[in-house]
Amino acid sequence: MTTPRPIPACLALTVLAAQPGPAAARIADVLCAPRAQMVERLERSQGARLENRGIRGPDVVLEVWVRPESGAWTLVQSYANGQACIVAMGEGWQEMAPKAAPADTRGGPADPARDETL
Repeated sequence: MTTPRPIPACLALTVLAAQPGPAAARIADVLCAPRAQMVERLERSQGARLENRGIRGPDVVLEVWVRPESGAWTLVQSYANGQACIVAMGEGWQEMAPKAAPADTRGGPADPARDETL
């Protein structure tokens, strides 16, 4: 009985990149690149804009890039060393209305640092 051999990573990525899909077909050849090149490609070639960003760790930032006219989105992980990698892509991005800050029930300033009565 033969044991199955693992699929080489480059073959797996090639197979995944070849899968059809509106966003994947256009930018699948960019998995990791210097962030400046990634931004250039997303903005100019894809018409995307940076929609949201959050810190994942001390050296990592996650960014959501969206094409407003189509709703296609790209999740990019950017590193402190200047590299950026596409970690997910999809469709149907929807803007959510921001939640209002909770009201101060004391009737004073919402920011305790500005409350002179404390």
